[in-house]
Amino acid sequence: MVPIRVRQRRLQVALVTSSGGKRWILPKGFVAEGESPAESARRETLEEAGLIGRVLRPALGRYAYEKGKARLVVAVFVMRVTQVLDAWDEDDRRRRRWFELDDAARRIDDDDLARLVLRAARRLRP
Repeated sequence: MVPIRVRQRRLQVALVTSSGGKRWILPKGFVAEGESPAESARRETLEEAGLIGRVLRPALGRYAYEKGKARLVVAVFVMRVTQVLDAWDEDDRRRRRWFELDDAARRIDDDDLARLVLRAARRLRP
């Protein structure tokens, strides 16, 4: 999920630290049985980042990454954030921070995902 808000007419993206705390990432996770990819993205964003908002469809795009020996493909959605929680499920394991769009894209290690973050600006204009 690319969680976005507008502050002082500028787009900001929320990133969270990875479970190991060393990298900035976007909230993501597995689709639970009975969930759509968009519902999963909404749930994971609440759990990992403490953010609530409106998920924009269709998906912005997809990217693949390696986790152990598996190659996983993630559908990436944009969320217009409407509520920022002070406490959330994973706040003891993850930090959340808002970055301007370009800065967020630079902090993400995966080039394909960084391009999707920049593309998110087309969905939301300040």
